[in-house]
Amino acid sequence: MLKNPQNPALLQEAQRYTEDFAAIKGIFEGLYIATPDTYVLTHTSQGAIGITTRSGDSLEEFQNTILAEPELTNLGIMKSPGTGSMILSMYYPIFDGRTCIGFVGAGVYASHLTDELLGLNTQAGTYSFQDEAGVRQLVAYKYLADRNWVFMVHDNAAEVYEKVAEVRTTTAILCAAVTAGIVLTTLLILYREGRELMVMEHAIRRLGNLELSADQDLKPAGKPLLYGKNSRFFSQGLSRHTSTRFYHIYLRG
Repeated sequence: MLKNPQNPALLQEAQRYTEDFAAIKGIFEGLYIATPDTYVLTHTSQGAIGITTRSGDSLEEFQNTILAEPELTNLGIMKSPGTGSMILSMYYPIFDGRTCIGFVGAGVYASHLTDELLGLNTQAGTYSFQDEAGVRQLVAYKYLADRNWVFMVHDNAAEVYEKVAEVRTTTAILCAAVTAGIVLTTLLILYREGRELMVMEHAIRRLGNLELSADQDLKPAGKPLLYGKNSRFFSQGLSRHTSTRFYHIYLRG
C-alpha cells in the first residue's frame, strides 16, 4: 500500500486492517499509517484521514530523526491534543531497502502501560538530580533486561511531593487545633475548680478567726456545710473539745 498509496483497493484494505488491529488490542487512542511527508493514509478516526500532520522545519526534523532509521521511537507520555488522554506517542518507520516509504504512528493509552509495568517482576528504581536551572528533578524507572528497555518517568520533585506537603500541613493544623481545644478545656476546668476552692479557703480562714459571717460566701451543695437556727449557720455545731468538756457556740437571731 505504501508503494502505491493511490490504489483505492489497497487503501480500503489497509484501513480495515488498521481498525481491526486497534479493536483487537484495545490499547490505542489512535493508530494510523502515513507517508514520509506525514500525509495520513489510514486512521482509526475517519476524520483524520487525508490530513498532513507536519510541515516546514517540523517535518524536516521529523524526517531526519524519527524516520532516519528503521527502529521504534517512543516520545514518552504526553497529553493527546484530540482527546486529552495521557498517551505514549510512538512511531515506527517502514523502509524499502534504504528508503523510508512511510511510517506507522500510534498513541497508546498510558494507563495500559502502567498496568503492564506493575505486572512485571522487576524492581523500580528512583533517581534524583538537579537540572541546569537548579530545580530538583525526580526520576522513576524500570529496566527490562531481556529487552534492554528502560521505562522512565520524571517530573519536578516539588510537584511530585506537592500533595504530601498539603497532607502534612493539614494534619499539623488539625493537631494544633485539637491540642489548643484540650488545653483550653483543661484550663477552664481548673479555673472553675480553683475558684470554688479559693472561696472555701477564704471562708475557712475567716471561721478560724471566729468571723461567724464567713459562711455567707459559700453556696450549699447537697448537705449544707454550715447550719444553725434562725437562718444563721455555723459549722456543724462547731464544737470545741477541751479535756472532757465540750463548748458549743450557737448563733442567736
